[in-house]
Amino acid sequence: MAVDNQTMTRVSIIIGSKSDTELGEKAAEMLDEFQVPYELDVISAHRNPEKLASHVENSDADVYICVAGLAAALPGAVQPAGSPNTDTGCWCWKRRVG
Repeated sequence: MAVDNQTMTRVSIIIGSKSDTELGEKAAEMLDEFQVPYELDVISAHRNPEKLASHVENSDADVYICVAGLAAALPGAVQPAGSPNTDTGCWCWKRRVG
């Protein structure tokens, strides 16, 4: 259930890059199943820290689910961005074939 203007966002799913979309969507599917309002955004802690800080400072979310790649800087950047809320880190380990 993507958020509309009349629904308070309970969960903010932040993925570090488009390559993390599959895992972000899995989290969204689970939230849909339990009818929990959420928003899903692609924001890199490395490439756009200002956008991340602004997102967290202006979000009404109670919970953050951060899906990031190998560096996993995203979960660690959400809390210092000014949010008193709890953040949850989800590391995405991808095997490289080749």
